[in-house]
Amino acid sequence: MVLLDAEFLHLKDDSKMFISGIDITEREEIEDQLRQSQKLESVGQLTGGIAHDFNNLLSVILGHAELASIDSANKSEVQDSLKAIRKSAETGAKLIQQLLAFSRKQRLSPESFNLGDRIKAMRPMLSTTLGKEIGLSIITDDEGWQCQLDPIQLESAVLNMVINSRDAMPDGGELEFIVTGRRLNSQETQRWDMQPGDYLRLDIKDSGTGMSPETIEHAFEPFFTTKQSAGGTGLGLSMVFGFTKQSGGHVSIFSDSGSGTTISLLLPRSVDTSQPDLKKELQIQEQQNRRVLLVEDNEDVRILISMFLDSLKLEVVVAGCAEEVARLNDQSFDLLVSDVMLPGGVKGPDIARELRNKHPHLAVLYMSGFQQGALSREDLQHDRVAFLQKPFSRKDFSNKIELLLNAFEVPA
Repeated sequence: MVLLDAEFLHLKDDSKMFISGIDITEREEIEDQLRQSQKLESVGQLTGGIAHDFNNLLSVILGHAELASIDSANKSEVQDSLKAIRKSAETGAKLIQQLLAFSRKQRLSPESFNLGDRIKAMRPMLSTTLGKEIGLSIITDDEGWQCQLDPIQLESAVLNMVINSRDAMPDGGELEFIVTGRRLNSQETQRWDMQPGDYLRLDIKDSGTGMSPETIEHAFEPFFTTKQSAGGTGLGLSMVFGFTKQSGGHVSIFSDSGSGTTISLLLPRSVDTSQPDLKKELQIQEQQNRRVLLVEDNEDVRILISMFLDSLKLEVVVAGCAEEVARLNDQSFDLLVSDVMLPGGVKGPDIARELRNKHPHLAVLYMSGFQQGALSREDLQHDRVAFLQKPFSRKDFSNKIELLLNAFEVPA
């Protein structure tokens, strides 16, 4: 429908009337997109605000459940209860990650790869997800272009969209992936807040029940779902939206009730044609006589991490803030384990830089429940630096510690 901003002009004798109008359809569409973007952004800010504290709570629950499981290895009833606790904590952590993905505040690790090849490699998993009643086809015409994306987040987004398509085809149907290359000019990208240039377009088209205009309007909002209460969390498309936007792309939905749905993603092309280096397998050794400085302002998390470090036979010195670190009188450490966000405006990387001025070969493990904007690329480029997203398992924590302390020879 064309909308007109009209003016009525009357002649003196009122015998004729002329109408001049301007087509404001595009303006109305842009204003609607802006209002929707502002609404989604406000939810994203709320998500980022609670993620750090919530992930600290989950860290304590998950960590102590793991420690209790070790102490009660021969008690089956206790093990069953602890397993349920761990499962619930892990589910909570995944929900937070989906919310962070929506709000574009997750930490991405983009790589250069062929999008069509990646989708084809997922075919066995996608076919299993869809079942025998739904046909799957993958068509690529991407001119050999590479995309620049986090492959793990891409696969998660694709799986979320495939599950939605499957649920929209309860009696079977067809699901089609189409990958093409597109060059967008500034006029095309302006309304989507994107940069002009080359993009890979990924269309996921199903023959399902389709969506109404009202459903499409709310489809990317967190917790919005048309499924029954046990059918989903309503975070799948929210995660797709956030991942695509954070990657510098755009996602749209095209559908009519009863005629299927197409979800279209525009994803940035990579200019890097090099292949990622294969990481060398590193030998893990036992820890002996290593000193660790743990900096964490949350007391419950600090106690838990201290217990993890003690179990690795490491000597641990704890501090809750930068002021306490400053009072350690230039003591020497092999490893710094620090939360990214600390009280008083000082961050983990600030403490690491200060300590490395005196001890250049200090290894550093950053951990955070929400570190958007706190860690720069330079903070993570050092040979002996790693990052762990809270909550994490004792096994993942121990592996990071052992790699940091033993993977590189420390000069005397």
